[in-house]
Amino acid sequence: MSFCHHACCPSIWEATAGKGEQREELRDADTPELMEMLSGVREFRGVKGREYALTFILAVCVVALLAGARNYREIATVAAGISQRQLQLMGAEWDYFGNCYRHPRQTVIWTVLTSIDAAELDRITGDMAPRAGQEIQRRRRQVRMGNRHRRQGDARGVDG
Repeated sequence: MSFCHHACCPSIWEATAGKGEQREELRDADTPELMEMLSGVREFRGVKGREYALTFILAVCVVALLAGARNYREIATVAAGISQRQLQLMGAEWDYFGNCYRHPRQTVIWTVLTSIDAAELDRITGDMAPRAGQEIQRRRRQVRMGNRHRRQGDARGVDG
């Protein structure tokens, strides 16, 4: 098991999964839906000097905020700890010199988040939270129903 949080090392999640498979906690993540939603944000930066795609930076920020980051430094720290597989799914570019997918640094995150049109971002992602909440409730009901059936089956097995 690896405890390295460097972007070029395997994360704890990947170290425990077999080759080509994901842990159960990561399997339900809907990265394409998030990326599609964030792709609706209009690019406001000039062509020169762009190091990362805007959609990728915003996706990293969303993941970091969901992980509990509260400021730019914490967002950058979480970004550095995102697994190589997740960076790839979010559209990170391959760094041939570092031999890994690169994550955005704190200065890039700060520049994008302080310059972006917050109203447009809020409009595009506004329905994301209610849908996520509905999905969480649906999964909780499934777990409760599964546990109830297991308990009833165990009780029948003991009595019968």
